[in-house]
Amino acid sequence: TAKEIADQTIGAYEEGATVAHLHTRNPDGSMGAPKEVLKECIDMILDKCPDMIIQPSSCESYVPGATHYSYEAVKPLVDLFSGSDRKYMESTIFTPVSYAAETLDGQVELSIATETNTVKTIQYLQDNKIKPEFMNHNWEAIMNVREWLIKPGILDKPYLMSMGPGMHNAAETYPDPWGYLYLLGMIKMMPEGSVIGLSAGGRNWLALSTFAILMGVE
Repeated sequence: TAKEIADQTIGAYEEGATVAHLHTRNPDGSMGAPKEVLKECIDMILDKCPDMIIQPSSCESYVPGATHYSYEAVKPLVDLFSGSDRKYMESTIFTPVSYAAETLDGQVELSIATETNTVKTIQYLQDNKIKPEFMNHNWEAIMNVREWLIKPGILDKPYLMSMGPGMHNAAETYPDPWGYLYLLGMIKMMPEGSVIGLSAGGRNWLALSTFAILMGVE
C-alpha cells in the first residue's frame, strides 16, 4: 500500500538514504495503480523527509498496450505534480530497451524501445527539469542512449547510466566468467560524462556488485 511504501522509505531515510525510487501497486499487486496513489505516497514521505530526492518510475502511469516507458505514461505524472512547490519528481527511471513481461494473469506484454518515443519523452522530462536515469539492462540500451540522445546533443550531462543485468530476462549474470565479462563490456561502453550505477539481479548479484565497485562503479 502507499502507506507501507512510505513507512519503509521514511525508515530508510532515517538510516541515511537520500533517493527514493518508487513503484505503487494495485491491491492485487499489479502495475497500473492510479497516479493519485503515487502522489499520496510521496506526500507522506515528504511530510517526514522534505529533502528526499523522489524518483518515481516513468512507467507508473502505465498505459495498457503502450510501451511501459512512454511519453503517454510520463506526461500524466508531470501534469499531476505541476503547480506545487513540493519536489514530487526530481528524477525518473527510463528503460531504453525492448523486453517482454509476464503479468500476474499470465498475459505477455511487450515494451518496445523506439527512437521517436525515447527522444520525445526525454526532451519533455528535461524541459520540466526532471533528470532521467537510464536503466540499461543490456548493451542494446547503452547503444540506444548513445545513438538516439547523446550523438544528436539531446541529453544533458551528467548522464545517469545504471546497469541492470539479470533483470527482465536481459543480460545474463552467469555462468562464470561470462557474467563478469558482459558487465565489464557494459562499463567500457558507457559514454564519457556518465555517472555509472549497478542494480544486478539473479543469484550472482553480490559478486557482480563487488566486481562493479572494484571497477569504479558508483
